[in-house]
Amino acid sequence: IRSGRAATGESTSDVLRKSLEADRIGKDADRMMRAGAFSQAHDLFAQAHELSPDEPEYVAGQAWCAFQVAGRSPDAAKAARAVLAPLVAE
Repeated sequence: IRSGRAATGESTSDVLRKSLEADRIGKDADRMMRAGAFSQAHDLFAQAHELSPDEPEYVAGQAWCAFQVAGRSPDAAKAARAVLAPLVAE
């Protein structure tokens, strides 16, 4: 677990439980994305990100799915790049 959230009042077991739940939801989101269900995958990535905000893969998944749902338009590509650029720099 990369987060220091336990120091902010959450117990270590709560942080671990949320991380494991986020991982399960993230795997479901990956399956939905591979199946082409981008809207559903986007929602699942959002849930996973809420549970584990320090995991960049959930933000990246959301950005990719938003791009797909928007019809891969130039504006959607620009928005996805804006979200992904800081993740690549990390």
